Amino acid sequence: MDWGPRGLRRKARRVEEAQRKLSLDLSRAPTEVEMAAELNLELREFQQLLTELDGLEVGSLHIESPWEGKEEDMCDYLPNAPEDTPFFRCMRSEMKELLARAVADLPQKEQQVLALYYSEELTMKEVGVVLGIGESRVSQIHALAVVRLRARLGDLMSVAKPAVRAARAGAL
Repeated sequence: MDWGPRGLRRKARRVEEAQRKLSLDLSRAPTEVEMAAELNLELREFQQLLTELDGLEVGSLHIESPWEGKEEDMCDYLPNAPEDTPFFRCMRSEMKELLARAVADLPQKEQQVLALYYSEELTMKEVGVVLGIGESRVSQIHALAVVRLRARLGDLMSVAKPAVRAARAGAL
């Protein structure tokens, strides 16, 4: 049921694996040059791949209200969300904490792009203007940050899984 092309998903997994491997080997976030070398790509090819991978991201559920002209979250209209239990709220809180830790591990430029894009809700073009870079470069940095976050969250989640199992057992 995945709408993303298999080949592109395969490439995304390769990039995530390379990110994870290099992070472990180097004990820091790898640079784009290091990532490109690990994947046997030229830097330009790697940056193009990041642009393609950015297209796999899911769109926003925020829309402009036809009545007030303000932005609305469509999730507010979901009936009886199963996530609205104390257990899932606790899990969401822990996930936010893990995400904050993962973002803190990112290079400064990637943190800036994520903050401007998600917190300040600027468009990629506007982020580019603020940082003095092109929109396509912002997209590449964003895609790399997402890959790094996924890899880091995977690492953090594998450490947290025993605690999650224990919490579930205690909740039952």
